[in-house]
Amino acid sequence: MSSRPWLLEKQSGGNSADATGVLGFVGFIGYFVVMGIIMTPLLSQIKWLHEETPAPTKVVQQLPEQYMDPGYVGAKYPATATATIAVYPTYTPYPTYTPEPTVTPAHEVKTFLYSYYDPALGSVNCHTWDENTGECVSTMASGLPWREWYGKAVACDSYYPLWTIFKVIEPENMRGEYVCLDRGGLIEGTAYLDFLDVYQRLPWNASVTAEVIFP
Repeated sequence: MSSRPWLLEKQSGGNSADATGVLGFVGFIGYFVVMGIIMTPLLSQIKWLHEETPAPTKVVQQLPEQYMDPGYVGAKYPATATATIAVYPTYTPYPTYTPEPTVTPAHEVKTFLYSYYDPALGSVNCHTWDENTGECVSTMASGLPWREWYGKAVACDSYYPLWTIFKVIEPENMRGEYVCLDRGGLIEGTAYLDFLDVYQRLPWNASVTAEVIFP
């Protein structure tokens, strides 16, 4: 084999076998180029060559928002936590209890005990006695002069307001209307009606039935 380069050998008319090998190599390469051009349209129709393997999907789990109360240091609680809230009815205050006033009936029929008094007799009959004149100088609890009310007024217990009318039904000889215009220490808290009169009409403690008419 010649040690000279192939081109120098070609120029000098070297071995023709070497030229044939070069042409065969070039033809081999051309064959593959032609086959590639022919096969390209066919290969484009083969689906599995063009299917792309999908990229793996990364599943991201969305967690609920976390929250903390202002100023709280510690564990976090999920925002979706459900708190049980007890609902109570609106408190309605009860009205302040006001005691009802004692209702005094407009009238009633009662039985009393009889007594009488005459301020002109002095002693327990008169509140203020004038020794110099020998007269009772006081007025009744109502402020009215007793002399003008003989047979028409009574002294009664303070349960009955002044100007309460006692319309006597029984006994017959006492029938009539008498007005409470005076009080008396001896009859307070008792069932007595102390009649203002010039004389005693009934025995002491006799029963007197009267209709009471409140003012």
